Amino acid sequence: MNKMTKTAKILFGMLLAFLPTHALLAQDNYTEIQEIISKYYGEWNNSDYPGLQHNRIPNTALMGNGDLGVVSGGNKQSKTFYISKGDFWTYLGSPVPVGGITIREKPVEVEESNRSLSLGAIVAASPTHASYPASRMVNGAWAPGYEGWVTDVNKTAATTPCWADLDLGESKTFKRIVIRHDEAARPGNAPNNTQDFSVSYRNDPAAAWVKIVDIVGNHAAITDTVLEAAVTARYLRLEITKCTQETTNDSRDNPRARIGSFDIYAKAGEIDAPVSNRLHEIEDILHAEVRTELEVNNLNVEMRTFTAATKNIVITELTSKSDRAVELQVTLWAKSDNVKFPFTAAANAKDVMVSRSTPNDSKSTATSHTSKAVMISTVIGEDFTTALSDEPGKADINLTLQPHQTIYLVTAVGGGGRTYSNTDVLLTEDPQAQATALLNTVQNEEAVQILLAEHRSWWQEYWSTSYIKLDATNAQMNTLMKYYYAAQYELGCSIREGKVAPGLYAHWHITDGPSWKSDYHLNYNFISTFYGVNTSNRVTQGLPAIEAIKQYQQEGIKNAGSYSELQKVKADFVAKKMAKGDISISKGIPDAVLYPVGIGPWGMKLDQGYHNEALNASFSAYPLIEYYNYTLDETFLREVLYDYLKLCVHFYESWLEEEGDQYTLYAGYNEGSWAINPAVELSVIKSALDNLIKAAVILGEDADKIPHWQTILSKLAPQPTAIYEGKEVFTLAEKEWKEEQWQAMTNPVPGDGNIIPMESVIPGEQVGYYSPADQLQISKNTIDVFSGRGAWAQNNNFPKIYTVAVNTRYPVQTIVEKMASTIQSKMQLNLMIEDNTHGVEKAGATEAINNLMLLSDRGVITVFPGWISTQDAKFVSLREKGAFVVSSEYSATAQEVLYIDLVSEAGKPATVASPWAEGIMVHDQEGHRVLVYKHAAPNHPDEFTYTFNTAAGKSYHLVKSDGDPDWTAVKQPVSPVNIAVYPNPVLAGASISIDAGLLNDARLMVYNTTGQLIHQTPISAGVTQLKAATNPGVYLYVVSTGNSKKVVKVVCV
Repeated sequence: MNKMTKTAKILFGMLLAFLPTHALLAQDNYTEIQEIISKYYGEWNNSDYPGLQHNRIPNTALMGNGDLGVVSGGNKQSKTFYISKGDFWTYLGSPVPVGGITIREKPVEVEESNRSLSLGAIVAASPTHASYPASRMVNGAWAPGYEGWVTDVNKTAATTPCWADLDLGESKTFKRIVIRHDEAARPGNAPNNTQDFSVSYRNDPAAAWVKIVDIVGNHAAITDTVLEAAVTARYLRLEITKCTQETTNDSRDNPRARIGSFDIYAKAGEIDAPVSNRLHEIEDILHAEVRTELEVNNLNVEMRTFTAATKNIVITELTSKSDRAVELQVTLWAKSDNVKFPFTAAANAKDVMVSRSTPNDSKSTATSHTSKAVMISTVIGEDFTTALSDEPGKADINLTLQPHQTIYLVTAVGGGGRTYSNTDVLLTEDPQAQATALLNTVQNEEAVQILLAEHRSWWQEYWSTSYIKLDATNAQMNTLMKYYYAAQYELGCSIREGKVAPGLYAHWHITDGPSWKSDYHLNYNFISTFYGVNTSNRVTQGLPAIEAIKQYQQEGIKNAGSYSELQKVKADFVAKKMAKGDISISKGIPDAVLYPVGIGPWGMKLDQGYHNEALNASFSAYPLIEYYNYTLDETFLREVLYDYLKLCVHFYESWLEEEGDQYTLYAGYNEGSWAINPAVELSVIKSALDNLIKAAVILGEDADKIPHWQTILSKLAPQPTAIYEGKEVFTLAEKEWKEEQWQAMTNPVPGDGNIIPMESVIPGEQVGYYSPADQLQISKNTIDVFSGRGAWAQNNNFPKIYTVAVNTRYPVQTIVEKMASTIQSKMQLNLMIEDNTHGVEKAGATEAINNLMLLSDRGVITVFPGWISTQDAKFVSLREKGAFVVSSEYSATAQEVLYIDLVSEAGKPATVASPWAEGIMVHDQEGHRVLVYKHAAPNHPDEFTYTFNTAAGKSYHLVKSDGDPDWTAVKQPVSPVNIAVYPNPVLAGASISIDAGLLNDARLMVYNTTGQLIHQTPISAGVTQLKAATNPGVYLYVVSTGNSKKVVKVVCV
């Protein structure tokens, strides 16, 4: 096992603390949960599997357990499950696949004369698409729907041809050449058929090529050429001078050569007839399994496949539906088409095994590693034989499947992670031993059923943690629920506590070249994946992200401490800061952090640039801040969050420019730009400072630093705005550096329509539901402007624009309509949202749907904010800040909220916006009525909130008030006052803060040492800032709330 870091141990301890979580209310309603989720599933009725070959998330049925990622695929002849592992990462590279398992009727032996002689040839090629190397056209996998070799776009093929050179390994004699173009496998793609190409041969690598096929003007899907005389050769070249038919815009503008297969034969003959089959497949997200009905020739089977939720084991239950026996072949294979990745295969009487290892080209680097994964497969329920396949990296299990017989294919996966050090020392459990031990836990049908029961139990608990229910008879509401539960499934498959966090495309990889390295993109994409996990009451899902961010911390400190690294952000700005003494040429910015855009697990830096932005560390503080806010876990605050926030703030203490009475931020508003007070970075700095100050007060730390942090926070600019199209809107920055001068930024919309300025709502949390009315109007104006530019469906906006809209009081009907429309246009058969660029981050929009049910801002919990009066809605066990778990229901018939149920984990006072004009009545779990305290909502005096005291672990039932005045007060609760005053000591006449936590309004009285009252004022919940006494001395600050008071001695110097 890899050694756990201190942070990992802390996070693991927090996981244990949360295992008995508040799934209680939802667990009692599992029947209702099943009725809701069972309506939503992926479905396929053919075996072409379009979208399978992908450098993003494949568009086929998906399974996972937070470590394994399993992708359903195959072709008309076979069924395949592709297997990846979340921690199978190359050093400084990307996650890569391990291999897979293929099930088919055992092939009839082919006469040697009818076997393709190019099978398994070593291929070199001109620039090629990373997901479709030239080896794919000679691997024997061609079938309908298959994409073989795909080149990069080549608009100059006539003069710089696309080419692929085959080394057959030895000289072979052949008379026939068969080339399958794109249309052969993918009907409807005739424009992609290769038009002009040639085939040449030679036997000596130094000899000239001899051309034997030269075709101009081909339009056919298959080119079958019989040579006049047989040719003997070891080396072949396919050269393409016109890649496509050039009959469509795409084939003209983006010409790529696409060769499905390249085969040579010893003699002429017929091309094999295409295999006809029948397939019906269901991706069952409720039970996390894939069910397949498959008929191919003599093979007629039903399969149920699941990736065990609790172990790295994949099981396929396979039942014959035929009245006759069939010879079955199960092939376990390691991905073997990349020569850089070592692989092995082995077979014995009990099982078959394959392995795959990542390359390590940086063995001189002590932190480098090699990862190795091992898969072992066996069959339960029938005798079998095993053998190594003729193809490299494959091993076969052969058996006779009897009529109506059920067998189980069991595959265990071990290894991954940092298996070997840079000196090849084993750092973990041996991968083969680990896989063997796993396989040994499932040796008979009873063990399979036990594992299935554990799997079903885990997913039942997962779904029972929280749920929502909208009116499924309404098409838009049904669409929202379909997305919501599919996204929760995606997260449940991708994230497990203690496992490596998912990158951009989670753990579903079938190519060695995933887009963007499938990295942790810290300036939005990675973080947004986790936007909805806390409100969904799955707070532990945020822990892998937190661990990944903290794992990079030491490298981040090194980056900030390096002058040359800082220069990568903006060299001329850093040079000026160095000249002023703000940055040291020898120490950079000490005790601070600087994160690049792209990182990986274990502190790997995958992006060498910063793109003029320094925000990545502070942006990435959001999951840490939210974990604390939703749990109030003080251990986490002290041991994880506090130090991280200090490092973020220390960076800006040197980076910010003090100009007059303001601290000014210079950074990019987007990658590659340069601006004054860019909106996103400005907001996350404010968030880091605000949360650091609060944490320091709670923990009693750094009292001497708090005044400086407060000063910086108070002197930062407001979020930038501009007048655009006659309206005040939030904009990207105050000014940008353009054409060698600073220019005002009036247009808030970047070229791609990304709603960047509104990230001040999430993750910046500078604007929210209870912001002043003028701020909310500016927010609405901004969304309106972006809406006119197609922002609701813009690729980057999906996880944020809907959440932003809900939290700034945008009309809910419009939000629902726009979100449903986008989902309908972008949802794939596997229920994932696909936009040709992004991946698992799309699950982050669950936060928007949760916030339509429940949100919290400025300490006020609000249910069904702005909800559509004609629509029923219900949610159970969603979570809110302050460690509250809440359930509620809205009735369209009654036109009102029926109840609010609240569980208090931390025992803090709860403040709830009343959904009833009559006010709120509260009873505790014993049925006792609880006194509530009425007050106006923050910044909205016409709205009212009610505060009541809670006890940790207790539940409360809220309904419409019966009007009894004895149970509603307008004064402060009589619970003990817990007030913090800081800084203390304080400079005479300087700003001082009174933090009243979650309490209601109170009164502050200030006395000198003679007992003279020198000042008194009401103070509100939260933090109140006022001037300290102007004369040095000792003062008594007395805060009174009803019958309770607290006295704090304050020293003015």
